[in-house]
Amino acid sequence: QRECIQTNDVVQLMGPSSFLYQGRFDRTINSGGVKLFAEVIERKLQSVLKVPFAISSVHDDILGQKVVLFMESPVDLNKDELHQTMMLHLNRYEVPKDIRFVEKLERTDSGKIKIIKSE
Repeated sequence: QRECIQTNDVVQLMGPSSFLYQGRFDRTINSGGVKLFAEVIERKLQSVLKVPFAISSVHDDILGQKVVLFMESPVDLNKDELHQTMMLHLNRYEVPKDIRFVEKLERTDSGKIKIIKSE
């Protein structure tokens, strides 16, 4: 007998007994009809960005939502250089359309960066 478990996790079925974890449903970004997972983008950027960061989205009149990179940095870094670097590691839909610098990203009690909710 199978027991049904409901989660907010999104997976890609690879076969009858295997799957690839994509991310959480509540962190899915729908940008121009393309479903993007913040966790997937963050994993791809982890080895590239040397400061704390988070991927989220904001409302966009054309796309519905657009991908935004929030970076913890006391000074604004060169956005053009960051964009070029990200283009090497992300597909064209995943590349953030905006980069926002914040002094400090909010953290949970355990020290993890809090999920930034869409505006």
